[in-house]
Amino acid sequence: MNTASGYKIYRATSKNGKYKLIKTVKGNKTFKYYDKKVYKKTRYYYVKAYATKNKKQYYSDNSAKKSVKI
Repeated sequence: MNTASGYKIYRATSKNGKYKLIKTVKGNKTFKYYDKKVYKKTRYYYVKAYATKNKKQYYSDNSAKKSVKI
């Protein structure tokens, strides 16, 4: 499957921590997402894409974990 049906954005506060779903974006176009529920001096990690075929969702491997320090 080469085309994403959308993206499920997960966030954690440590690289190998527990990731929580914070946003689902439908469609495969480039998008910007602004995470407004963040705290100063905290590092956040984000991941993932999915595709739908025959009403079933398939997930990509996790994207490279992107970190941002506020």
